[in-house]
Amino acid sequence: MAEGLLRAMANDIVEVGSAGVSPSSVRPEAVAVMRERGIDISGHCSRAVDEFTDEQFDYVITVCDNAREYCPIFPGEAKLIHWSFDDPASADGDEAARLIVFRRVRDEIEARLRLVLAELKQSPLACDMTAIAADQRPLHVANSRELFSRIEEFRELPDGYEFRLADNPALLTKLSEFVSLERLCCPFLRFAVEVEAAGGPVWLRLSGREGVKDFIREEISGLTGFTGFTRL
Repeated sequence: MAEGLLRAMANDIVEVGSAGVSPSSVRPEAVAVMRERGIDISGHCSRAVDEFTDEQFDYVITVCDNAREYCPIFPGEAKLIHWSFDDPASADGDEAARLIVFRRVRDEIEARLRLVLAELKQSPLACDMTAIAADQRPLHVANSRELFSRIEEFRELPDGYEFRLADNPALLTKLSEFVSLERLCCPFLRFAVEVEAAGGPVWLRLSGREGVKDFIREEISGLTGFTGFTRL
């Protein structure tokens, strides 16, 4: 999943390879939850990490404790990063229960990869999903995706954007939940919700310091695929 996410998110700015200490077939649950992101990993194969020991990398990222313990030493000056995610392949329960775990781990990996890409792009702004409790992250990502999938109109501001969102009975509740968590992981953002009179539309304003407009565009495009932004 990490390879598929990074390939989709990086837009060819990095070369990506992945391997396992105990390679096996790609799990159908991984294929299913990645397809929800519009990413097809059905043709991927699990490779042995020993195949890469003679190659040089800028970054080597291990994504579970077992991989960290048995990961070989790579030549060169690779920056070693370890993320202690749960191994979704060890999840118990029926298919629905396993898919919940795969989705959670997918979203956690995605959030960490965004931070790495922000560093690579030398962006001064990045969302830190670790500021949100682990059990709240999947719901926050899903809520954010749903909200920004409902954009009906947007206005570009000197320091951000404001969005008119399609109304529904739960919109204000979802906006309240979004702001309460997003302010934790993105403390550099300013938030404002405006409800026009007489049943008028609801607007969400996101603004902040220099660079925040690029951040907003990247985040919303990454969540929803929306690419209709223009620049002042």
